[in-house]
Amino acid sequence: MANNFKIKLAPTNQSFTLKNTTVNPARLDNLNDVSEPDAAKLNGSVLVYDADSDTYVLSDIFDKDADGNYVLQGGGF
Repeated sequence: MANNFKIKLAPTNQSFTLKNTTVNPARLDNLNDVSEPDAAKLNGSVLVYDADSDTYVLSDIFDKDADGNYVLQGGGF
């Protein structure tokens, strides 16, 4: 990361937070804001943003039919 990182805000009363974490960028499951329940580790699963926890949760909302097509499953997401 560059040592000369500069931020200018206008107006000056705005607040912000910077996260400075080091992760292995080669895999999504190594990121701090990704949750992978074991039950959702299936083909066709996608990451869905959860605003309540500010994380991405692996969800099994897709299923593969006999012809190899992905089908959107019902349920909450």
